[in-house]
Order: sequence, then C-alpha cells, then structure tokens
Amino acid sequence: MEYFINGEDGISQEDLNDIYPALRQFASWKGTLYSLPMEATNLGLMYNKDLFKKAGLDPNHPPKDWQELMEFSKKLTVDKNGDGTSEQVGFFVPIFPAAGPLGSWMVWQFMPFLWQAGGDFVNVEQTSVLYNSDEGVKALQLWQQLYRDQNLKNFTNLFENAFVSGNLAMALDGPWNLPRYKDLLKNIDWAFAPLPAGPFKSATVVGGEYLAIFKQSEHPDAAWKFLKWMIQPEIQAFWSIKSGYLPIRHAVLQVPEFQKYLDENPNFKVFVEQMEVGQAQRPIDYGGLEISRHLAEAIENATTGNADVKKSLDESAIKSNKILTSSKK
Repeated sequence: MEYFINGEDGISQEDLNDIYPALRQFASWKGTLYSLPMEATNLGLMYNKDLFKKAGLDPNHPPKDWQELMEFSKKLTVDKNGDGTSEQVGFFVPIFPAAGPLGSWMVWQFMPFLWQAGGDFVNVEQTSVLYNSDEGVKALQLWQQLYRDQNLKNFTNLFENAFVSGNLAMALDGPWNLPRYKDLLKNIDWAFAPLPAGPFKSATVVGGEYLAIFKQSEHPDAAWKFLKWMIQPEIQAFWSIKSGYLPIRHAVLQVPEFQKYLDENPNFKVFVEQMEVGQAQRPIDYGGLEISRHLAEAIENATTGNADVKKSLDESAIKSNKILTSSKK
C-alpha cells in the first residue's frame, strides 16, 4: 500500500494524517500500512429514556462515568415481585460463554473498559499480555460488580429482546443497528450516548472494513484509483449517509451535507464524535484467537463463576504468555 501512497499518484501526508489514528493503526503491521479503511464502527451506550424517567433519573443525562453507571444501574434494576429475580435490569453486561461463538464479541466489548482504566491487552513487543495488570483488574471488577448487583445470572443474554420489551434500560451497541431500531424501537423513547468514561480516560473500540491491493492483482492501478476515490471526504460523506457506517477521516465533518445529516440524526452523531476517542486493539501475530479466548475465560469465571478477579486474570495470563513466548523461539 505504501508503494501507491508514496507514488506519483499518491496521497499527501496531510490526507493520510486526516484518517483517524486508530484506523491507521488497525490497517498497519509493524509500522507499515498494508490497507486503507473504507468505513468504521465503534461502540456506544444505548439507553431507554422512559425507564430513566420512571426511576427518577434525568432522561437527558446518561451516565458520564463508571460511578454513575453503577449508580444508575442500581436504580434501574427492579425486582417487581420480590422473588430474587430482576424483571427489569439497568445495564446489560455482555457475558457470553467463552468457548462459544460470542466469546470474542464479549472480549471486543470489554476492551474499552480496559483502556478506560488505563490498561491494554498486550505489550508492543508481544512478549506478554497486559490484561492482568491493576488496570485490567479494575475493569473486570466493574463488570463483576455490575453482574452481581443486578443478579444477571437469571437474566436473558438476548439484550435486544429485553430492550424492546422495556425490561432493559442500558446496553452496549453500535451504529450498525440504527436502521433497524428506527422501526423496532418506535414505541420507546430511546437514545445513544458515548460510553461512560473510566478512571483514566474516555475510550471506545473501533472496527470497520478495509481495502487492500494484492500483489497478484490484474489491475493494481485501477484498484488504487478506486481506493483514492473512496476516501475522498465527499465520497465518504455520501457513503456514510447511505450505508450507516462511520466516515474514516476528520475532513468529512466539514462537508455541508454531512453536517446537516448529523444535525438530523443525533444518535448517529454520537458515534461519529466518539471516533475522536476510538482505539484499535494491538495486533498479535501468533495465537491471537487463543489469547482472546483466555481473556474471555477470565471474564466468564469472574462473572458467572463469581471467582476472584485477579486470580482469574493471572491464570489466563499464564496461558497467554506461554503462547507468546513459544512464538518468539
């Protein structure tokens, strides 16, 4: 990709720097850019304004930090008949079986909390994981406490169904569902908000799709022209409005049509503005899926298993570090 970027028909450094840093990081390997982002996503907080009002909370004041997330979750969790089971839950902690297909999805949603606490998944050198640090413990302790306080072991993990039925007040979700929710949630007063900030900073996790040109491409120059066209601010604005995906660069915010669209779609605007605090996971060259599974196991043990957070993370880290060590031999 850098061959084209630095060529005669390349991209200026100014244009390259205009792409959100997290997306450039995700498109790179060992400092070299191998693709360009086409569209982006991130994770926000969906909440039910009607349930906020019933709980005596300001519907225009979603939780701004971890402390408020804890406080609001308690107020929004209701055991209506006193049988020990919460019919209404304040915040859905996305706990899924670590060994199942949603284990990686659980880890992806945990990443912002790890970063918000000041931690990270793995060190830059890929010699050891960092998720069992003090910061990782803080993040998982938050999830464990939320899981315990709301008695989520008896609550469905089909969070969309619970939200639609008015039995769930807050959940993590992304812009990919906005088109569906316009009809699905038409009888609910709902909104999206930025993820609550952690003790260290605000952060969300980014994803998206990327475009690359392979060495065996029959028409590399034509492919490069398409890539250059696709990342133009006006094209990005058009694509974002039509597709529901987020733009990949800051300059799109200056396109008049896109500014108008954001004013008319405040929920979408939340995700666009969150790109400023978006982060991408550091790459793991060897054993990434297994290492992600190890963290998923720690999360599962600490929540559904009610195990000690530090012990769970350390046990998983031992297994992860063995994989990283073996990959360096």
